[in-house]
Parts: sequence; structure tokens; C-alpha cells
Amino acid sequence: MPKIEVHGVSLLYTTVGNGNHAILCMPGFLGTAEDTFGEIFKTVDQQRFRLVAWDPPGYGKSRPPNREIKMGYLKRDAELAAGLMNKLGHRRYSVLGVSQGGESGLILASAFPSNVISLATLAVAAKYDENMLRVARFYTMVDHYPEKKLNELLKVYDRDYLKKLTTDLFCYVQSAGYVNLQHVIGPIKCPLLITHGQKDSVCQAYQARELMTIFPLAKLHIFPEGNHDLHNTHADEFTGAVFQFFNSTFDGSE
Repeated sequence: MPKIEVHGVSLLYTTVGNGNHAILCMPGFLGTAEDTFGEIFKTVDQQRFRLVAWDPPGYGKSRPPNREIKMGYLKRDAELAAGLMNKLGHRRYSVLGVSQGGESGLILASAFPSNVISLATLAVAAKYDENMLRVARFYTMVDHYPEKKLNELLKVYDRDYLKKLTTDLFCYVQSAGYVNLQHVIGPIKCPLLITHGQKDSVCQAYQARELMTIFPLAKLHIFPEGNHDLHNTHADEFTGAVFQFFNSTFDGSE
């Protein structure tokens, strides 16, 4: 996969499909282009869509530099992602953001309204609650991960860096407290689809309904059997719903 320099940061990205409708795909915590969107790459209509997925700075192969998880880092991701799409020649595009990638997607859509056709999010938190703090604390206990999950992560990150990332996330969630997204993100002018798994144990499903109070014009799609990783476990169902939405927002002249 190629790399490109944006605002002094070397970013790895991949492009899948050759359609007219470009979709920027933004992973969440520890996520990379391939492990987050690999199942979607297999199921999406590649004649209709052109997916651009990245390893966020400090994740995967977008290193160095290492990831700095601190206040404002998701805004920085949004700015870099917008710069990436601009460098690749995509003036108008839609955005698919998963978890914290969805938070960055919301920031991007608010900050660059003339560039974003539509936005779909999955498993985005309206606020960091006690459940998410417990989850973040568990993430720091690297040695207690299921063996399969740990081995997958250690293919991408060494143990010390993984420990640093998870500890930094825990501190970030603590410091962010109960700050509502409404207080850090401006209005969203583009069509917005909020998706969530009813069985999400990381970011509970009520968070999607909280988002709907912030963005009342959005559409809401709850997957009854979906958990936090439903984009992988229910890829066909998820891709069908999300890309039908994207298709409905695109007139072909962008």
C-alpha cells in the first residue's frame, strides 16, 4: 500500500474500487485500513464506489511518528484526512467513520462542509461514560487479552507501544469525562447516517440515540444482533445499509 506525506506526516492509505463516488474510510482505536475495512472491501460495489482507507497517524504503518492520544488529536486526524483526500484529488467525497474514526468524521464534516457529500458513523459515543471508562481500563491490561486478539495486535504493534497506546487512551477518556460531542463539534450540514449495534458492549446502544438528540435530522439504523465490530461480523448487512445510504446522497455529478 502506498504512502503519502500530508502536512509533514507520512500516511499509509489504500484505494479499493474505481467508482465515481469516493468514500473516505476512517478506523477507530488501534485500527488500520485493512483490519477495519477488509470485509467491506470484499462486499462493496467497486464499480460504483472508490474507497480510500488510511492508517491514522501513529497506527499501523503510518509511523513514525508515534500516536499522541491527547485532547484535540481526533481534530488533528480530521484535518489530516481532509488533506489526504485533497492530495489524492478528491474534492467531494463521503465519509465512513468507525468508533473514534466516526468522531473524527463528524469533526471533518463540520469543519469542511463543502467537501463532504454525506457521512455514516458506526459505534460513536455521544459522551465517554462509566462503561467506556471501564472498557478503557481493561484495554490497559494487555496481558489479559484473549490470546487470539493479542496475537493479532502484536503483528502490528510491539507490546510496549501497545501498552502506551492503551494507557494513553485510558487517560484521555478520564480527562474527557462527560464532555458531550455537542460541545466540541459544530453543525453537520450533510446527510448523516448513525449506525450502532444493539449488543455493543464497548459503546452502548443508547449512545446512538443520544447522538440523535444532537443531530436530529440524521437517520438512525440499529443492528439488533450487532456488537462493536459488526462491520466485520455482519459485513454484508452493514455494507448494504450504509452504501445504500451513500448511493442515495450522490447524484453522479460530484
